Amino acid sequence: MKARSFLASVLMSLLFISLSFAQQPTTPQSLIGEWMVSAKHTSGATITTSIRLTQDSKFTATTTVNEQPFMVASGTWSLSGSTLEWRYERSSQPGIQPGFVDIDEVLGANESELRLTSKRSGKTHLYKRVH
Repeated sequence: MKARSFLASVLMSLLFISLSFAQQPTTPQSLIGEWMVSAKHTSGATITTSIRLTQDSKFTATTTVNEQPFMVASGTWSLSGSTLEWRYERSSQPGIQPGFVDIDEVLGANESELRLTSKRSGKTHLYKRVH
């Protein structure tokens, strides 16, 4: 009985945290700043991406693989509802030409976390704010 009560308490806490994260309206102002995400690829490599979103709707992004440079990109960003659009102006990767547009859905943003789902891959990433 105690285990069930404890489990119910934990689940309610997680639900409250999830709802409070999701209920925050996403504004362009809430996205401004520096963000970082790091994840293990299926190959075992660690991929880290850092993005900087500025007040004047510009972004810069860097990606490393196992701490080795992989990509540097920049361009403009815009937010419409929960849709975050990235318009690339420059990229060190030849597959990303000027004018390329990528789209993410913003699942939530607060002072410390930014959760994005790629419309292209369907993958969700949790970025942490860099202070």
